[in-house]
Amino acid sequence: MSAIPGSIALPEVPGPFEEHERDGKPPFKATAYFFVIAVVAAAACENLLASTLEYVKDRRAFGRPIGSHQVIRHKLAEIALRIEAGRDLTYHALRRFVDGADAVQEVTMAKLATQRAAFDVADTCLQIHGGAGYMVEYDIERAARDARLGPIGGGTDEIMKEIIGKQLGL
Repeated sequence: MSAIPGSIALPEVPGPFEEHERDGKPPFKATAYFFVIAVVAAAACENLLASTLEYVKDRRAFGRPIGSHQVIRHKLAEIALRIEAGRDLTYHALRRFVDGADAVQEVTMAKLATQRAAFDVADTCLQIHGGAGYMVEYDIERAARDARLGPIGGGTDEIMKEIIGKQLGL
């Protein structure tokens, strides 16, 4: 069972991967766990964007807010795009799951995409914050550390790609 930063370990409680893979598909618990991870990652991205937007409106360089510089606007636009894509992929997987369809491929893609996005978004936001991003006074400092767990915890990117590959019949 992977640890979430700041979580409490309950070793006597079964974890999401205690069931074994069947027919090349992760068990129901793992699929549900991937949904939770994807939703949390999407929310983390939204929080990172919100706090970075606030920062770029307040922080000034060369006599104007750094958010008025084209390069910063473009970086934030890219972040907004990745958030929407991850959210849409997660909702699509959830709709398939609720409808009773086999959503293993979609939920695995959602977990992979949103966790990778959260890591990349945290890195970009930290870059925008500059040295202030390392100060505990800014939420970005903790978020950047937490985001690193995403592509590892709950199944590495490579495991997610392996599941997707099997779903593609490979």
